[in-house]
Amino acid sequence: MDEDKIQARRREQDEEATRRRASILGLQYLDGREFEDTLPLLKGVLTIEEMYKGRLVPLAFNEEDQSYRFGVTSQTSESLMKRMRDQYVENGKRIFFFLNFWFGVSVNYAQV
Repeated sequence: MDEDKIQARRREQDEEATRRRASILGLQYLDGREFEDTLPLLKGVLTIEEMYKGRLVPLAFNEEDQSYRFGVTSQTSESLMKRMRDQYVENGKRIFFFLNFWFGVSVNYAQV
């Protein structure tokens, strides 16, 4: 089996495990393979340090319903998500979290 097929198989297994964890944690799952290398993250929402520390990335803001979308990992603490949810709601915003596997790729892209 060539290296590309091995890597693709491993990635599929990682994504499936993440999909199952999202279900267990009550989070939506986001498979970013199609856009992980080109997804423009929201600038000015979190610093790179905050992204690494919290294991989350700001993905999008929806003007229509005043909601933010963040990608998180299974290592993102529930207390951080609750604190952020409370803070955003207090400021009249909504916040959604999506479990994803590709955190490192997203943060690396944000640094460019």
